[in-house]
Amino acid sequence: MIGRFLGPETLRQRVIVLLFGTALGQALPMLASPLLTRLFDPHEFGVLGVFSAACMSLIPLATMRYECVLLIARSAEDVADTLVLTGLTVLAMSLLALCIVAAIPFESFFDLPGLSHVKFFLPVALFCVAMYQLLVYEATRVGNFTPVARTKLLQGVVGPSSQILLGLAGFGPVGLVIGFILSQAAGAASLYRRFIVPHFPAIRASNLGRVRRLARTHVSFPLFSSWSGVLQEAGNNYLIIILIIAFYDPTVAGFLFLSDRIVGRPLLIVTTSLLQVAAGDLSKRLREEPGTVLVRFLKIVGVQFVLSTLWCGFVATVIPLIVAPVFGADWIGAVPFIQTICIAYVFQATMHPVSPTLQLMERQGALAAWEIVRAAAIVGGVVWAARTGRDPLFAVALYAGIQAGMQILLFFGQVYQISKLKADPSQEAKSGARALEIATD
Repeated sequence: MIGRFLGPETLRQRVIVLLFGTALGQALPMLASPLLTRLFDPHEFGVLGVFSAACMSLIPLATMRYECVLLIARSAEDVADTLVLTGLTVLAMSLLALCIVAAIPFESFFDLPGLSHVKFFLPVALFCVAMYQLLVYEATRVGNFTPVARTKLLQGVVGPSSQILLGLAGFGPVGLVIGFILSQAAGAASLYRRFIVPHFPAIRASNLGRVRRLARTHVSFPLFSSWSGVLQEAGNNYLIIILIIAFYDPTVAGFLFLSDRIVGRPLLIVTTSLLQVAAGDLSKRLREEPGTVLVRFLKIVGVQFVLSTLWCGFVATVIPLIVAPVFGADWIGAVPFIQTICIAYVFQATMHPVSPTLQLMERQGALAAWEIVRAAAIVGGVVWAARTGRDPLFAVALYAGIQAGMQILLFFGQVYQISKLKADPSQEAKSGARALEIATD
């Protein structure tokens, strides 16, 4: 079914490569989960949840979204200057993060003492994750997804194995965080050898003047895409973990982290692989065949909705039977939270493969407005639930409803914009060279 809407064989091959590597990489942490949930309790997973949520949400700020310039680079010199600019930006923002975590006692905000032991790892994790993001964009630029697929497998081995060893050694939440960092570092190191080393001569020839001109030319990325990217990342289930830890029991955050392993990761295997390839296809259609964009968009959304509904329905049905024997008695309380948040996952996973559509159409303002409304609704909803004495399950259910509603709104907004494109041929010219600015997320 997936193959029918992917179109040309080259697209199918790229999706299959990414799908295979991502599937193996995500399957290993899932297989290791029963052992990890016996080595670490829900509270300790809550610490990892807020740590990884903060790290992943801050990626757009760490890179200032300059990695997107790679997708519109026209020469080897431009590529080298972009790699230098983004690398220096990541380094500077990581050092800034170090100063911030040293100055601000974040652990007191969340009533989570375990954070005090791991917060100084955040700058290191942010550097590794942001550099991995940069290198994935370079792989996307050259259309070589095989090394990326290999890194997914490598991360799937390094992360869980190191967490298991550190858990057996009694490292607690620090072991979970170190394992997370090692998995990201392993992926970045692998891609570094493949995509940075060949650029060494051009990188050495780069100079500060060229890099500064490049930064000024593409200043719209840090001015607009960076902060809207933070809202986008935070809105994709990271924000709810932070809010739950801030206003409720950190154990519930651990339950939500487990739900991501069980429900979200398998869906991510498909949606991420489709996104990285379909974005290029949609951008090409916007430039060359705008009349075919809506049909392709609806096919992707339709197939993904069926897949997401089937998977989330299956998990919600069987989860009461498998939690205790598979993950341990400490995790029985996770069942209603997993079943509830499945509602959000259905609609998020449905829209994820087509999430760059508005940016490809240069409707960044509309997308940023949607991100602001979504973040405000989620924060307002959870804060209201906490202030009025509602239990955490109600807060999660409210979040799931808001997330589903906002994804439906995004769907109709994208359909409306694409319909306008079909009706107005002049939009074809506007979607020219800049249509590839944001091809993956």
